[in-house]
Amino acid sequence: MSMQIDGILTGRLQQIALLLLWEGEVSNERLRGLFDLSQVRASEWIKEFRAHFPDSCEWHSKRRRFLASSLLYQQVPSELPALSLSQYLALSTRQPTLQSDLHCIIFQGFQAIGQPSARVVSRLQLAIRTSVGVNIQYVSLNQPEPHWRVLFPHSLVCTGQRWHVRGFSPEHGEYRDHNLGRILDIALCDEVLPAEVAPDQAWQTLVQIELGPHPQLTRAQAGVVSAEFCAGQPSRVTTVRGALVHYYVQVMHLAMNVQIQCPPDYLLAVYNVEEVQPWMF
Repeated sequence: MSMQIDGILTGRLQQIALLLLWEGEVSNERLRGLFDLSQVRASEWIKEFRAHFPDSCEWHSKRRRFLASSLLYQQVPSELPALSLSQYLALSTRQPTLQSDLHCIIFQGFQAIGQPSARVVSRLQLAIRTSVGVNIQYVSLNQPEPHWRVLFPHSLVCTGQRWHVRGFSPEHGEYRDHNLGRILDIALCDEVLPAEVAPDQAWQTLVQIELGPHPQLTRAQAGVVSAEFCAGQPSRVTTVRGALVHYYVQVMHLAMNVQIQCPPDYLLAVYNVEEVQPWMF
């Protein structure tokens, strides 16, 4: 019996479909944590879903959970509004406490323009949670021809314009960001991050960015900008991961060089440029 989804899913069927689509798996434990269900009730939810869509997932005895089948990604269009990434994020982050390791994987600081592939997102999440690498078929401006590379991912992050995966690239010998929209194909691999690879210092380091009204604004104009962005104070300090500093400066349109980057194109400026500059690309 093939799986068919002809309309918008509602209620608990939609919740399970979202988890399968974007996380690549669903378990009794995951449902209990998200919805405060008993073990029996969570099992009933999964049983009901599988009764409607028997080919959507397969039981993995070693991990003791249901993994999304390839058929799920073939027959459920990722652009379906009820199964969109934004809907999934609203579901997966509904609890503010760190009851799931997912809260250490996805960091959505801003709304992205496009939506990445559900299959790519789910494979990356599986790799991060199981501490293995992935083989990705990738294209870039420097290498526009599709090519395969290995990546050991540790975080997914929305930088306002795009979704990236952050991880160690053996090919380059360093931690790098990869644009999810440029991943053409992906597969989990059994390799783990080599023990000699040091932690991602740029990701772990927190950088303070002091920003405020551009110095070339008039006093009145600076007051307007200060009220809008700094709660009426002369400046404000924002803490950003070192690996994300460049993206933050871009998205917030902050002037790093106030002699060249001037109003009205730049209303905000970085006041502690010397501390921030080393983290720019």
